[in-house]
Amino acid sequence: MIPGEDIIINCPSCRKPHKQGSIASGNTFGASYFSDGKCVAPMLREFPYFVKCQYDECGVFFKIDNSVVSRKKPRLDKIPPVRFFSIDEYRQGINVGLFNSGKIGGDEWESDILALRMALWRSFNHRIKKKDFDEIIADMKANGASDTSIFLETFEFEYYRQFGQYNWFKIKMSKIMQDDISIYVIDGMKDVDNVEKAIYDDNCREIISLLENKSDDESILAKAELYRNIGKYDMCKNSLELISETDKYKDFIKAINAACDIKSTLTLLVERDY
Repeated sequence: MIPGEDIIINCPSCRKPHKQGSIASGNTFGASYFSDGKCVAPMLREFPYFVKCQYDECGVFFKIDNSVVSRKKPRLDKIPPVRFFSIDEYRQGINVGLFNSGKIGGDEWESDILALRMALWRSFNHRIKKKDFDEIIADMKANGASDTSIFLETFEFEYYRQFGQYNWFKIKMSKIMQDDISIYVIDGMKDVDNVEKAIYDDNCREIISLLENKSDDESILAKAELYRNIGKYDMCKNSLELISETDKYKDFIKAINAACDIKSTLTLLVERDY
């Protein structure tokens, strides 16, 4: 991966500048693929698309598009960076909408709400909880890292834990065996409380409803996975049978079917057969 220049982003409400990194080139070598459609590639850094204005007097939610990208180059050291939403901020964005999403109830608005709900779903699936964070810090200390270097090395990881993004740290996984099939699950949704589980399940049902009239294979695969995440295993399997390009998605179909068989709702690391 080759880093690119910082991009200047103007809030569409207050017009104040923010900055965001970019890449000049990247690739998907060594990428990891997950059953909820997320791809994590070490050589293809991910940047936020939905952001919040970082100025306290404004604070609106907006999406980064051509209308807010500026050609001006002010002093970058004086400009706050945009960042990924937290789980709570995704929920707020869904409830109030984005400042630059077009007419409420229109096609653009509904498309953005679907994208926000999908991002909320994946943020729940891929988060690392405080206990996991503390264990990683303990491992770093055991390997001789000083407190200063731990802060520097785990600052981005703190964002991953809170915002659901990967920044060069290992994902905590569990391996489950069923006959001759092994599946790897992410521990992100383990041991959640009843309130969080209700929020997660409600969001899954809303996404299923928003995808109801979509018949492309990616939407069908997403619906199947969402059904499995809320424990509707038969509906998941029935949806998988509707996929037309079965060879293209065979690894996902195999993994999700296996997870249904053992009644697992957790997100899977999909081992691709290239």
